[in-house]
Amino acid sequence: MGSQNQIKSKLLEMEGGKFQRLCDDWLYRKGFENINPIGMMKTTDRVVKGTPDCLFMQKDGTYVFSEYTIQQERLAQKLEDDLGKCFDEFKTGIPIDKISGIIICYLGKLTTKEINSLRTLCYDRGAC
Repeated sequence: MGSQNQIKSKLLEMEGGKFQRLCDDWLYRKGFENINPIGMMKTTDRVVKGTPDCLFMQKDGTYVFSEYTIQQERLAQKLEDDLGKCFDEFKTGIPIDKISGIIICYLGKLTTKEINSLRTLCYDRGAC
């Protein structure tokens, strides 16, 4: 159990860009391909504004979006705002019916009520 706590501690020390690169790598290893890290500078670990943070093109013509944050305070509100941007076709240029899922990677803590609220927001838009 000690090594698991060490990993959590090291993750909490990460800055946003390195966390995003780690998450992209983890998702790639989980089988997500065709990665487009919109929210990253090309040759550094620095983040830039982009919605979504990363986008994965699927073989069926749909997209999986991912959002990342190391924010601890007001985490649920931050993620709700991020999801709202993902569903804004003007910002993304992608119709909502082409979003097959949204992956959220975060380091903070959410309550069960907050998790349910965020999940419902996605399900109501068909991105589950």
